[in-house]
Formats: sequence, C-alpha cells, structure tokens
Amino acid sequence: MFQKREGGTKTRLRPIIRTALTALVIGILTLAFNIPPVESSERTSAAIFTSGFESGDYSEWTENATDGGATLVVVSDVAHHGSYSSEATFTAPWQGAWSGIYDLSANPVYVRWYARFNALPGNGQAFTLIESIDSNDYSIWDLDIWRGEGGTIGIWFYRTRPSISDHYYPHNFEVNMWYCFEVKFYLHASFGEYRVYLNGLEVIALTGLNTSGSAWKGIKVGRGSGFLSNLTTWTDCVKVADAYIGPEVIPGDIDGDHDVDAYDLYLFARAFGSSVEDPTYEPKADLDGDSDVDANDLNRFSANYGKTIE
Repeated sequence: MFQKREGGTKTRLRPIIRTALTALVIGILTLAFNIPPVESSERTSAAIFTSGFESGDYSEWTENATDGGATLVVVSDVAHHGSYSSEATFTAPWQGAWSGIYDLSANPVYVRWYARFNALPGNGQAFTLIESIDSNDYSIWDLDIWRGEGGTIGIWFYRTRPSISDHYYPHNFEVNMWYCFEVKFYLHASFGEYRVYLNGLEVIALTGLNTSGSAWKGIKVGRGSGFLSNLTTWTDCVKVADAYIGPEVIPGDIDGDHDVDAYDLYLFARAFGSSVEDPTYEPKADLDGDSDVDANDLNRFSANYGKTIE
C-alpha cells in the first residue's frame, strides 16, 4: 500500500490515495464555508503603534486636526481591512486634515499604511498623504501623490536630511484603489537611510546619508490637499515598527491574490499530508510553520476561507 522512497526509509502515499485525500480535504473545507474568518496576520516585527481605527474614533491617536475647512472623520463605508478607516475631505487647495501619533521612539523606524483617494493631481500638481516629524516638530520626510508637467504620475518623496531633496517614482495610480505604502527612516551620521516601498516593492532607496539631527517623533496621516479641490483620501491599517512590516497577508492565500478562494483550496488540498522534504510540500499551506501540512493547518485554512483583503 505504501511505496518506500528511494535511498531512504520514509514512505509516501500512492498517487491514487493522495487524489482521494485531496478530494476529502476539499469536501471538508466546502462544509466549512460558514466558519467566521480570523484576523489577518502580518510579517513579524516589533510593533510600536498600530491603528485600523477599529475603535470607531481617534482615541488611539495623540491629535486629530483640520485646517482651512477640511474635515476628518472615521467612517465605516470604506475600509481596507476591518470595519473602519479615516476619511479626510478637502474642498479647496492647501487645506489640511490629519491624525497624528507623537512621542514615539525607534531607530530605524518603519511606517506602513494603506491609502486610497478619489482623485488624481493634474499636471504639475500633488497632494500629501503623510508626514513624518522629529522631536522639534520639523518634517523629516513626507510622501505625496504627484503628476509631473509631462503627465507622469507617481510618488513624490520629500526628505530633509542631510538637505532638502525630492525623489520620484512613476506609478500609474488609479482612484478608489487601496495602496500599501511603507517608509523606513534610519538616523545615522554616516549610514542613514530612507527607503520607500509600494505594495511590498522597494521603489526608492537612499542610503549612506548623514541623517543625524533630532530624533524621530511621530507621523501625521491624511495630511493635505496640495493643489487639489474636491479631494477625499482614506487611511487604514497604520503600523509603526522597528523592522520591515510589509503588506497585510491572509493565512491561506497561497496564490497571493489577496483572498482565500477555491484555487487556494485546490493548492492547499494538493499539499495536504506533505512534509518539508516532499515534492508536494507548499510552505504557504503550512500555516503553523511546523514543516508539514496537517489537520492544524486545515483548521486555520478553513477559518479564513472566503476572506478577502481588497
């Protein structure tokens, strides 16, 4: 019934039994559709601050403020993950609306957030999504959505150390889509760094800089309208840590398309019963990280089946 692996004593299931087992796993998971999903997990890092605005207000933040007629409110009709996000609405150029978290401490520091916007800048225009400040309330960096005079749209990254400088990364942003941004800042007299990530991809790397000065203090998100009128931006899933954070992931999203669906079920079932030395082993199906895909992983997978991160 079992076939010995060549060169060793370990056995493996015959293909016909594996096929039957795959069908069994699919059947079990089909019955598990109504199991409530669990919260998504994130890459390991020591969190200094997190907020998905799930309190329904700004109680987790040090400050929330507006300037020039803008509004700032926690809403439930738009969210990247969970039930709430922060919505900043601007009705004229050069308005401001931000939630701030201050008196934090880390070096290096990574700031990850999700942003969405309902309009794009015109040629030669930009609007600001976030600002990072030092202990004297001076800007260390900010990140804008920008369109050049030639029509190219992308990220405009502004930094102040060792001197003021602008850096650009072209990207064809679309309205009403969530984007994952992350920025690293490392304070050092010789080896200071700024790194910018978009949806998990490093797109700007500034290294070997003198970034010394006052210590990093905090961030302001949902920052300002720039040249635009009638702009709304949303912020969600903010995390500050001392190591790279990366985009949110859902355990069980084996194909990496931000949901756990029938194709992930197929991939999980194909890996079920395998261990790390087997050719059918799939690390993304090993949800508890114990080098095999077994019933414990099945329980975790079924709990997330049907879940989506937009």
